This record gives sequence, C-alpha cells and structure tokens, in this order.
Amino acid sequence: MDYRSKYRGALLGMAMGDALGRPWEARGDAANWESLESLARYRRWPGWRGGPVGTVTDDTQLTMCVGESLCALGRLDPEDLARRFVRWRPDARGPGAATLRAVEELARGVPGDRAGVDSAGNGAAMRVAPIALFHPVALQPLRRDAAVSAVVTHANQMAVVGAIAQAFMVAWCLHRRPSALMGESLRSELLAGLLVALEGVAEADVRERREDDPALTRLRDRLVEAFEMRFASPTDAFDHFHNGAFVLETLPAALWCFLRFWDDPRRAILIAVQGGYDADTVASMAGALVGALHGEGALPTPWIEDLEYVTELRGLADSLLTLAGPSRVPGAGPVVERVSPIAEDGGEEGMGART
Repeated sequence: MDYRSKYRGALLGMAMGDALGRPWEARGDAANWESLESLARYRRWPGWRGGPVGTVTDDTQLTMCVGESLCALGRLDPEDLARRFVRWRPDARGPGAATLRAVEELARGVPGDRAGVDSAGNGAAMRVAPIALFHPVALQPLRRDAAVSAVVTHANQMAVVGAIAQAFMVAWCLHRRPSALMGESLRSELLAGLLVALEGVAEADVRERREDDPALTRLRDRLVEAFEMRFASPTDAFDHFHNGAFVLETLPAALWCFLRFWDDPRRAILIAVQGGYDADTVASMAGALVGALHGEGALPTPWIEDLEYVTELRGLADSLLTLAGPSRVPGAGPVVERVSPIAEDGGEEGMGART
C-alpha cells in the first residue's frame, strides 16, 4: 500500500475540489449548465480577494490550519488551533458566517472549547481530513479529535457528527485498494464501519430546508440514504440531498459523488462541482475521499501542476504520515491498536450554500 501517495491524494484531492468549485460557489445551479469538460479547468477568479487559476478558498486554508497544528505539537490542541484560526482571519477567502463568529470570539480570548457557535454548517467537516491522516487506525482518538476540532467553531451536534463521519470515511479509504470488488465494499463495509463510528454520538433531529416536505431527520440517516441512492442520476441525487452549506446537505451530497463515481476520481470531483451551490465544499470533501482511496497518481496532472499550495500540501501530508508512524499505519510496521471495525482485504486491520 503506497501510503505516501494516499496521504498526498487526500489533501490534494480536497484542494483540487475546492479550487475547481470556487468559481461556482453561491451561484445556484449555474454550473449545471456547463459541460464537465468546461468545468475541468481552473478559472481565474476576478471577484473580491480573487486569484489566478488554481486558487483555493477557506476550505483548504482551514484544513491546512488543522494539519499544521497537529504537525507542530504532535497532538490536537484546541487552543493552538484557535490561535491559528485567528491568524488566518485577515487572509480568509470566502469564510462561513459561523466560523467568522467563532473566530471573533476566539480573538476576544474565549477558550477554544467554548467559542463554537450553535451552527450545523459544514465548516467543521470540510477541514477534518488531517485528523484522519493523524489517526489512520484508532477509532476512538479519531472520534475525539474530530469532535474537538469541530467545536472550536461549530458546537452543534450535527456539525460534530459530520466531522466524525468525514474523518472516518477518509481514514477508511486510506486502507483500501481500488478494485473491481470495491463497489460491494462501499455498500457493506464502509456503511457498517460508518455506523459504528457514529454509534453513541448524540444527534438531534432537525428540520430539512425543503419547500415541499421539510421533514425531521438526522445526518446519519441522510448518509445511509446516500448508499441507498448510489446509482441515482446526479440530478435526482442533488435534488434529493441538496448541496448547500448545511452539513445535512453537503456531506451526503459529497458522499453520494464518491459512492457513484468512486472508480473515477476526476468525474467524482467534477460532478460535485457541476451540482453548484456550495460547489467548492462538496467537491473538496468528495475529493478528499477519492484522493485517499486512489492516491496522488490517480489525480489529473494538470490539476496538480496549477494548484495553489501544492508543495505545502504535499509536505503537510508527508509530515502527517511521519507522525502517524509505523505503529499506527498498517503496512508500515506492526499495528499496535486493533480497534477498527473494518479489516483490509486479506485480514490486515485498518481504520477503518444552497440558498
């Protein structure tokens, strides 16, 4: 298993989706009228705090903050993360309202474990990939650190569930080899492991943002529906899940893109972009999953060459792999902790805004 490639793939795939989706964020379904090939090239962004092709947004910026904090301390410290978020604020690109409110509290000296606002936005889940790379095997530390990293800005139960779910799925993908049998694994092993990862995590029912039938539901139920609808068309899937900044919408949409096009990383990311609305975040989360599954080598070379922070992201991935170490990454040495609910083929234990 080439873990270096997979670690890099997770962070590069995340950033690629962010950069490709950036021009379409908050533009409704405008991207839906574009062909996939026209969406497959980075575009200059002439708006406020624009940049050249390959420029990323807060999704990548905040993911890097989480990764850099882990690498600096060798552990997750909410106070260090809080300081990094405060330093990020002047250079923030397209930050979410909940994150901004929380960072204002952090800047005033509110502790990192008390600054989070009651928001079920996707800001916690979108930046959580480094937690998966830091805890690639042990489920309980992954759950703990995903939750702790979330509440620095997002204290809502659903936001915490979203962060844990995305972290688990990225970690699960790290230990799988894409093959003709992967479709069955996605249907059974990933779903079973995801439900175990979310077991006992509190989550209240919330009302969906639907005009036709605003039913009460939970994020974990929506994620199960993504598995049930894995063969649906993109139109039907996005109409069902929506793909806005509400994590109840973003994460199931990203998971659906992964489940439907797991064997084609390029298409998985582009379909997420084509859905529009919170296109950069849906695509970045789907990109982290396909990148972790396939590795850097399966990602389009032009997307890598023109991507902002590509050198930094590779270095961050390599540092996280080093921190994970031979005792925590199957295949790199003896596995100390055998706590994952999912096993790699062959018996090796693994970890397993729409307006």
